Amino acid sequence: MEKSKFQRIIILSIAMLMLAGLFSYGQQDATAPAAAQTAESASKDNATSTPTGDDKNGANNQVIERRSFSLRAFFREGGPFMWPILILTAFGFAIAIERTIYFFRARLASREFIDLLERTVLEKDLTHVEEVCKSKNNTLSKIILKGLEVKHLGFERVEKTISVAASVEVASLERHLSMISAIANISPMLGFLGTVTGMVTAFNDIAAADHISAKIVATGIREALLTTVFGLIAAIPLSLIYNFFVSKIEGFVTSVERISADIIEKFIKTKNDNSST
Repeated sequence: MEKSKFQRIIILSIAMLMLAGLFSYGQQDATAPAAAQTAESASKDNATSTPTGDDKNGANNQVIERRSFSLRAFFREGGPFMWPILILTAFGFAIAIERTIYFFRARLASREFIDLLERTVLEKDLTHVEEVCKSKNNTLSKIILKGLEVKHLGFERVEKTISVAASVEVASLERHLSMISAIANISPMLGFLGTVTGMVTAFNDIAAADHISAKIVATGIREALLTTVFGLIAAIPLSLIYNFFVSKIEGFVTSVERISADIIEKFIKTKNDNSST
């Protein structure tokens, strides 16, 4: 089962990498005809008349604008650290998709069911609690039912059974979340590392040049900025996804603990009432 999940994650990662590659190539292909058309029109204009300075600046601005929207150009100019950032990002989102599907299928418990179960525990006996849990097919009801199945063995056994069942479910929910957190932390670090190497390249170019100009350091600075941008683009959504899953798990654990405590309290009260009579 675990092996099949990792296979699905790898397949999703490869699919996302392929989509990213197709998108970047599509961006390049979309700009290529426009660039060719611009070059052709520019050559015709040169054959008929000499362009003014404003016309040259306008043509250059159009080329720069088209280049700035090319994802492939951004990726290539970002340097060698763009590849590990892309691979980690695809892998992280693949895990997030797999976890989203797992959470959806797990059906933890709705707010309405939790409220109904709490009212049943407080107002009725444990038999009605079992009936409510059997009427709903979700993770919380299964955990409570496992505890109530051993109520004839005493409240300590009930409490321990619920605790163990909840721990097993929580461990399944938390699986692979640490990888999402690690990728969210590593991606900006790789971006900052690319920033450092880009700045080193820029300073090396400055040291090797006889005359300092903006064009000399532009490549290194562009590489530095792009790796930082892509590292943060990868880290921010993955951090949000990780915290969302963690908050869902914490809310589920809180519900289990609260209902478990109410059941144990009800169990002890019922037992004391029976013994007194």
